[in-house]
Amino acid sequence: MFNYHKMFLYTFLSVILSSITLVNAGTRNFIMVIPDGFGPASESLTRDFVHWKHNSTTTLPIDEMVVGQIRTRSHDSYVTDSAAAATAYSCGVKSYNGAIGVDHEGKPRATVLEAAKRKGYKTGLVVTSRITHATPAGFASHVIHRDFESSIASQLVGKTHPLGQTVDILMGGGLCFFLPIGSEGSCRTDDTDLITWARGNGFEVLAGEGSRQGFDDWDSEELGRRIASASTSTSTSDSLKNLDDDDAYEAQESKTKAKRYMGLFSLDHMSYTIDRDPEVQPSLTEMAIKALDALFVAATTTTTTTSSSSTMGKAEPETQGQHSSETGTEQEQQADEDEEDDTPGFFIMIEASRIDHAGHQNDALTHINEILEFNRVMDAVRGWIDRHAEVDGEQHEFTLVATADHETGGLTLGDEYWLEPGWFDVDIGVFDGGLRGSGSAEKLSERWRAFDATGVRGGSSSVRGVRVDVSEYVTFLKEEVFRRYGITNPSEEEVKEGMKLKNDGEGFAGFLKGALDGRTRVDWSTGGHTAVDVTLYSHSTLPHSKWLKGNHENIEVSKYISELLGLDDALVGVTEELNASKGFVESEVRGGRGRVVVVNGEVVRSEVGVGLTVQKEGQMQMALQVQTEGQRQRGLALTHYHH
Repeated sequence: MFNYHKMFLYTFLSVILSSITLVNAGTRNFIMVIPDGFGPASESLTRDFVHWKHNSTTTLPIDEMVVGQIRTRSHDSYVTDSAAAATAYSCGVKSYNGAIGVDHEGKPRATVLEAAKRKGYKTGLVVTSRITHATPAGFASHVIHRDFESSIASQLVGKTHPLGQTVDILMGGGLCFFLPIGSEGSCRTDDTDLITWARGNGFEVLAGEGSRQGFDDWDSEELGRRIASASTSTSTSDSLKNLDDDDAYEAQESKTKAKRYMGLFSLDHMSYTIDRDPEVQPSLTEMAIKALDALFVAATTTTTTTSSSSTMGKAEPETQGQHSSETGTEQEQQADEDEEDDTPGFFIMIEASRIDHAGHQNDALTHINEILEFNRVMDAVRGWIDRHAEVDGEQHEFTLVATADHETGGLTLGDEYWLEPGWFDVDIGVFDGGLRGSGSAEKLSERWRAFDATGVRGGSSSVRGVRVDVSEYVTFLKEEVFRRYGITNPSEEEVKEGMKLKNDGEGFAGFLKGALDGRTRVDWSTGGHTAVDVTLYSHSTLPHSKWLKGNHENIEVSKYISELLGLDDALVGVTEELNASKGFVESEVRGGRGRVVVVNGEVVRSEVGVGLTVQKEGQMQMALQVQTEGQRQRGLALTHYHH
């Protein structure tokens, strides 16, 4: 006999569940964290460090989020660089080492960030490297080689990008590539002033080491509301040109400004965590949470805009080229389809950039400290997700995926490896700000070289007839250099060697790192990258996808993001649009300056000092004769960690 009671119950529950879904439908959001250069041995070393500090079996926050592994090879090497890895994660294609947002033939490919922007998502990039460095560049720009950082900078702010402004929040270092030639600290070889341009085209910009207060004054809710109200049709510059009345011009200018945000807190990379002055630069955790707060407000703020494709930048790119009316029709059709999708939230990529740099320098103590900050970021983001899963009755979907691009340094923890209590006589803690009072080998080497007990830089036992007490140097070396690096018991031989290397910055830094490694039995096999698999981490408000389990190629991460956010069609459309912009491809992607090179039998140009050659079909390889743009005319010595 048919059970009417069960039928009624099923019907009732179906109605209730469907109504809950309709009422509580929120945003869909994706957070990607890339701990650059972070390998499995580095995780073990850092966990052991925390274990030693707390004398317990304390685990790291990331230990609770392990779900799988990633294979890291690039198109032309088992050992990838950050550029090819970022391209794999963002574009879903294997490319050659050095490639930024282009395939192995040098053709632009859409990134998940660009596709997300096309679909109406808010976007952000937050790093501690130069914002123009390989990983962030790989999510929002397209060049045939990672060292084209002037072009990358122009694309990041939308000046030369065919899609206009694709990134709502940019935070990191690298101010030098936004300053015109002749400006103090500039890395450019042209007179393009991207700071002034960005401010005139919808960005609020914090620039330089004096901008910490400005960062603190940024109100996340206000940032989010302004991002949500960004102009969606004409460019800022065009809209202002059409205003003849001065008062109307000023009124419109005030409305169109500050709809996107960029904080560039240093000329080069931001400071190592161990060296960071909190009154000068924000931490990665601080930047990440402020960006998340602002993007969430922006994504959940109701606006009158319904066309998601029109949210691509306010400023008309200079090298965009002419698009056909057919392209515009396709965008309108895409926008209509987007309206039927779940509410777009945000996509953000956060990079713990300097884990990699410390690995390149084989600096174990600095490497550990960068990894501790990565753990603070992961713990903070996990907590942030849990707090925002339901807000004002709306259920929001968040997925956090974290994985390194490669391992750096070939770190090994072999025979007799041990962390001896008493070697790190500084205020250390995994969640209390890190290694306060310490310093990287690089920074301590600079400090030792600059120390002069006579008040004369580079003083010795006798300077201009003034006798110097050598014991002052010995005391400084022991207490302000060795101890700050965790070596509380330097031998007499080590002190003598340190004194001898006082004026050899690089030599002393290497000696200092070796002294600590000799005690801990930590070994490094290279100053470059390695081919080992890296760990995949995740935390989500959704049931974990079966895809996340197991071992995967790095390009599968992009495909997972695309599937989760519904970006497949947008990726195809944006790729077509990028390649249709012939002026952009010629002048920005391929450089348009410097020496002539051949790629796949075709003559192209690259930037100053960069040679590209073809070794086999469809493959470009960087000649080992790179001279970074601007290096010849500026005083700032950029640091490179990608070879």
